[in-house]
Amino acid sequence: MSLTRQDSELHLQAATLAALDRPLTRDEEDLVLDHWQESSTVTNRLDGAFFTPMGLARDMAFEVVGDRVIDLCAGIGRLAAHCVDSWGMRSDGHLGARELVCVERNPEYVEVGRKVVPEATWICADIFDLPEDLGRFDTVICNPPYGNVERSGDGPGYRGRRFEYHALAVASRLAPRGVFLIPQESAPFQISGKRLPRYERSADYERFEQQTAIRLEPSTGIDTSQYLREWHGVAPRTEVAVCDFTAAAQPAPEPARDRCPAQQELADRRGRPVLTRPRRGAHRAPPPAGTPRRPGRTTLPRRGTRTRPPSSSTPSHTGAAVMNTATAPVAALAVGTVLYCKRVKQAEVLGTGKAIVLGRLGADEFAPYIVWFYTEGPAVQGDDSTVSLAFPREVERTVGRFEDFSLTTLRAIAKGSEDFSGAVEVWRIARAELRRRAEHRAAR
Repeated sequence: MSLTRQDSELHLQAATLAALDRPLTRDEEDLVLDHWQESSTVTNRLDGAFFTPMGLARDMAFEVVGDRVIDLCAGIGRLAAHCVDSWGMRSDGHLGARELVCVERNPEYVEVGRKVVPEATWICADIFDLPEDLGRFDTVICNPPYGNVERSGDGPGYRGRRFEYHALAVASRLAPRGVFLIPQESAPFQISGKRLPRYERSADYERFEQQTAIRLEPSTGIDTSQYLREWHGVAPRTEVAVCDFTAAAQPAPEPARDRCPAQQELADRRGRPVLTRPRRGAHRAPPPAGTPRRPGRTTLPRRGTRTRPPSSSTPSHTGAAVMNTATAPVAALAVGTVLYCKRVKQAEVLGTGKAIVLGRLGADEFAPYIVWFYTEGPAVQGDDSTVSLAFPREVERTVGRFEDFSLTTLRAIAKGSEDFSGAVEVWRIARAELRRRAEHRAAR
């Protein structure tokens, strides 16, 4: 990478400071951390070494907890430098010294790192050949090389090609918690630079999770896209992933009975049980008299019938296609439920619209619904016309099930609404279904 004249002068100044025999002041350390160029070594691109932007390193440090922290693939220590500030205040808000260990295999980086982060213990070693006496840590923080980079070994349990997954597997043996900066394509979520979060799992990530039982979760709102211009020579799309390695150490649950291998694999991948049909010849006994129905379950209306919102004076009868918010909680809304909810954009309420539930982003009671505003309500630019998210607090009332959808379309909605992008595809299927039905009614 060719440097500009200004970058070259600042790098020369940083290299001069790093070569001094005396300890550096805090301002001098910051200057070296900001302007020492990783491209000064001829192997930085072969090693996949690109230093974390300073602002992003500061944000990641707030995810670090505990007294012992290790920085793998540390570079010159940008991540480690933000775990302790000038007054000894730790990034998690507690006072007291925190033990920092930095592991880096490039001896030039280690030499500079010892000057700018003298609080840390520096180890010049490969992460696949760590000393055995390191002990246990509270948090692993890491910005590893990305993709198919040459390496000297494999992480425990993982046999894929991506270096960042191997680093995650190594970190799982060192601490119960990990904070990693990884490519956006390697994460099961896309938050940075997106107006709405997307949850998409690549084939490489599926293989990694299956082999190591490590699951990656998003950070507390860190948007890495605002630091794209602060990288040196590159501008990768990244995400900050937080890992709970204790969950990966727990034994996997035994597979349920009456499941074929394909159903069991689907349940393991989605992290939830799969409903199975009873065996042929087995009859399900009727429920005892007086057994209440499940909340949130409704009867799909027959074709040609229409539902009306229940009035305050007319009760909702059992078996009808009308739901009442007094008896059906918002947290139990099913796919295909028709509701009235607020149309919100950037904390501003634009109005109330009629929508159908396509799915949900999460299982907790505060998770938003994926809804399709199909008749009423103001449109919001960039929402794929009418597909949007609605939080439970924005739901005003439910009015029944969507009578214009066939059972096949409803099943397609339930199958395709694993994430927001899937819901958009299902919305296109639903629109084609409505158009076909309108043409059929016009022909009659």
